[in-house]
Amino acid sequence: MTPDSSDAINGPETEGHANAPADSGPPHAPEETETREDHPLEEAEGAGAYSRSKRILFVVELGVGITYLVLLLLTGVSVSAAAWLESFTANPWLLVLLYMTAVGLAYEFVGVPLDFYGGYVLEHKFGQSTQSLSAWAWDAIKGKLVGFVIGAILLEAVYWLLRAYPDRWWIIAAIMFIAFAVVMANLAPVLLMPIFYKFTPALSWTLSFALSCHEAPPLR
Repeated sequence: MTPDSSDAINGPETEGHANAPADSGPPHAPEETETREDHPLEEAEGAGAYSRSKRILFVVELGVGITYLVLLLLTGVSVSAAAWLESFTANPWLLVLLYMTAVGLAYEFVGVPLDFYGGYVLEHKFGQSTQSLSAWAWDAIKGKLVGFVIGAILLEAVYWLLRAYPDRWWIIAAIMFIAFAVVMANLAPVLLMPIFYKFTPALSWTLSFALSCHEAPPLR
């Protein structure tokens, strides 16, 4: 074999080695940002802490309410308040309304701080709400007014039954409360919920129909 033929044979091999790209190592994976989904344990612990806090607050509110009612009865404050209100009016309807207002306002000195902690502080602490303080206060006022109106109607009805049917008032009251619960379950989304929430239709009927007719892509 001649030198020229040897160069001809070795030339392409040498050129191939010279032009081979340098080994740059394995490609780097893109950086990933951490989310709450990357830490399911922390998310579960936060949900558990939130649930425990809500349960503790419920027990505290229940205990405060029962203690308040027991003190009203045992200390004689309830009888004294009723006697004092009777000095202003003898109308039983107005007397019940005034008594409910006085007792309810006295309880709010304890109830409002608990409502603020449970409805605003606790919700923001666990990231369950972004509502501003003024918006929360306005919703709380509306809730108190709605509760007062409904409570006054029910309480007036019960005391009317006590006067009109002293022997059977509890049977009629039970039937009345069951009927009231059924009616409110159907009317609350229409009458009460719009007071606190703004509802808008999510989809027009044409878009909803188009989406319902659209075939979903197969799962892979």
